[in-house]
Amino acid sequence: MAALPTDVAIMRLRALRGNIVQWVSGLSAAQAMRVGVHPLFGAQSVAEMIEFFLVHEGHHLYMIMTRLGDKRSGAPAAP
Repeated sequence: MAALPTDVAIMRLRALRGNIVQWVSGLSAAQAMRVGVHPLFGAQSVAEMIEFFLVHEGHHLYMIMTRLGDKRSGAPAAP
């Protein structure tokens, strides 16, 4: 039986998240505080960029779960 698209997405998410955790765990304090320039948000440290990434990822996961719930319940899709 073929895996459901959501199962595949979750497996990929876990694998990629593991890669990110491994990379971040290897950063020194000085490396985490290095500053880069985001095109919209300006100067941010690596730590700040990671924090924003996690919040942004959480938002996407929330939207996915909300839309899956709407689809299963027959409710109209959220905009």
